[in-house]
Amino acid sequence: MSSGGTGGAGAGGSAGVPVDCSPIEAARFELCTSGEDFCGAVFQNGSGCTAVCRAAGLACEAAYDNLEGSCGPDETLPALPCDSGHQSDYCLCRGPASGAGGSSGTGGGGSGGSGAGGSGAGGSGGGGTSDCNSVTGGVLIEVNRDGSGDFTSVQAAINSVARSNTTPTILRIAPGTYSEKLVVDRPHVTLCGRTGQAEATVLTYGDNANTPNGAGGTLGTSGSFSVNISASDVSAENITFANSTGPGVQAVALLVSGSRVQFRHCRALGYQDTVYVKNGTQYFRDCYVEGSVDFIFGGATAVFEDCTVHNVAQGTAITAPSTDEAIPFGIVFLGGKATAVGSIRAGAVALGRNWRPYGATTYLGTELGAHIAPVGWVRMSENTLATARFAEYMTTGPGARPSERARESRQLSAAEAARYTVENMLAPWMPTFAD
Repeated sequence: MSSGGTGGAGAGGSAGVPVDCSPIEAARFELCTSGEDFCGAVFQNGSGCTAVCRAAGLACEAAYDNLEGSCGPDETLPALPCDSGHQSDYCLCRGPASGAGGSSGTGGGGSGGSGAGGSGAGGSGGGGTSDCNSVTGGVLIEVNRDGSGDFTSVQAAINSVARSNTTPTILRIAPGTYSEKLVVDRPHVTLCGRTGQAEATVLTYGDNANTPNGAGGTLGTSGSFSVNISASDVSAENITFANSTGPGVQAVALLVSGSRVQFRHCRALGYQDTVYVKNGTQYFRDCYVEGSVDFIFGGATAVFEDCTVHNVAQGTAITAPSTDEAIPFGIVFLGGKATAVGSIRAGAVALGRNWRPYGATTYLGTELGAHIAPVGWVRMSENTLATARFAEYMTTGPGARPSERARESRQLSAAEAARYTVENMLAPWMPTFAD
């Protein structure tokens, strides 16, 4: 069978959201064939199909041995896991709207799938109903790559808003993959995916910490972002934030340094350093974050309520807080789940490690997968756990082993846990997405 036939088939088999395959070639993978809702490509460097598909903000639907002597799948052999460990495979990438829930054969429990598939509409995070389809107040700006809106570029739409803006402004973004390095530096702006499904609207870029900065140096971690929200009073709903860089280097998908910034039904996809909550106050509701190493990190007060954090590859820790001693809460999880792909061994991933001496992370009522290390918490470089503020309350699941945790960490009492309300942690701000 020809490679074109394979690309048009696959799980679900129905046409999905139109996709742009060009970022796959820009990421130096070999594009074999493409259609309205799929891309077929080959990697030659052991990257794995999850990384290939993520380059275009897509899900890996299936992987096959590369057909010898051509760019295509060898369908005489069984399909492979999307991260097979081979040096070269053919990858079938498709938008999740076609029915692909995530990477074939490597799904993490409860997350709706691994890799760029993220969590499905029925999972924790990523799905939901958009409020941006019935705008009754403020300013509405339409963004669509096909030219039917006010702008074809998300950054151009942002730049059209005054820097001193005080009027609620909604950027309603049509489905598609927008390959732009974005800076959201205008207040009172909402980024909203038009379809109501985060998988359909993808904001992605491929910089990493080692990318040249044009001045003889490199971008570093802070400069590697795909989307940088530096303004305050910004919201995002039904959006996927992605960094197409593969594993092995710091590559931020979402950097947030503004205050009163909130996210609902969003996804953040990356490997190392996926979400950088640098400072300020942020609230994430029903979101999905995936990565491998320190994939939620920074010094902000950042509350993740009913979110899924998903390890897509072996890593040291989920969080790396750099909380200042004067900030009481740091990174906090209320409910939600910590999940992982099946290839990660049990007990291999820490809940957090302190990037700065007083780093603070707390999990309350979170379901922890078997990949969580019994010790729970580890230190980073020269920092000591004695000054870190690591705690849990009523965590559940196979990874919840309070009696085996690092002695420097704490199990909160009911009275102590009662302080960890959204209203108290983010006061005087109360996010509207918390309703």
